[in-house]
Amino acid sequence: MKNITAITVLALTIFCSLSTFAQEDKDKLSDFERYKLRQRQNLEEFVQNREAHLKRLEQDYKNYLKGLSSLQAEYEKNDEPEKAEMVKDMIEYEKTIRKNTNHELTDEDFEDDSEKDKAKIQPAKVKTAKSEEKGKPKVEKQKKVEKPNASKSSKEKPEKQEPETIIENVEELTPKNDADPYTPNLVPLPESASRITSPFGTRMHPVLKREMKHNGVDFGSPMNTKTYAAANGRVTVAQYSKSFGNFIMIEHENGYVTVYAHLESMSVKPGDVVKKGDEIALSGNTGRSTGPHLHYEIRLDGTPIDPDDYLTQQL
Repeated sequence: MKNITAITVLALTIFCSLSTFAQEDKDKLSDFERYKLRQRQNLEEFVQNREAHLKRLEQDYKNYLKGLSSLQAEYEKNDEPEKAEMVKDMIEYEKTIRKNTNHELTDEDFEDDSEKDKAKIQPAKVKTAKSEEKGKPKVEKQKKVEKPNASKSSKEKPEKQEPETIIENVEELTPKNDADPYTPNLVPLPESASRITSPFGTRMHPVLKREMKHNGVDFGSPMNTKTYAAANGRVTVAQYSKSFGNFIMIEHENGYVTVYAHLESMSVKPGDVVKKGDEIALSGNTGRSTGPHLHYEIRLDGTPIDPDDYLTQQL
């Protein structure tokens, strides 16, 4: 009887132990699944935020281009030929950059839509009572058309959600680690000359003395400072601009290009293949510049993005 009791107790103990282990494994698996879910959600949120950020930058750049055209017209109207010529040179610079990134600009990119919008809106402000009466049924017709469209769009929304595709492309949207030779994450100057003196974004233009978008960063580098390629790539432009002086553009991978401007001298030419860290020029003060420095840009699919987000590696 004692043996039977002992065996029963042992069996119960083993059973309880196995149950405990099984529950722990289940909990561990559950924790792991929850971890994967959190990681997936964080990744999807990051990609969505990144894409929204890039769209904002693209819109800012479009506004900048239209602003240049309006500014040139303003200076011409005010009989300020020197400033008008300066803005014209800035427009030519943008056309050169975009042409060599396979995102060539057209006249429409520089057209100011505000005047067109005013022309469309103005007649509505001077409508007579009769025209207002005629306008009432138009509103009703619009409502009838909007209802079926709204229902269709609500049905189509689930079909447009493709998180798997987004996740696969995340590496193309983010700076990679220092070992990556193709993403422009190298500071293009020696550490002693790599202090940013004018960041990316809106600033007071040093010559025109008005707020304008700055499409890159300025490093306060002394004259003749060695300037390096920020990543492996091919030189597509090495020429002179009245506004940006001697400048070089290098095409990298995944839509990235880098631009180096106000150079004293250039040691590469279009068609040259360079590696990350290769010396390509000496910084200087050429073009319309108020002092020695390096103007440096990173563009993604033709749109300027903040280089400071990519300056992760130093020679």
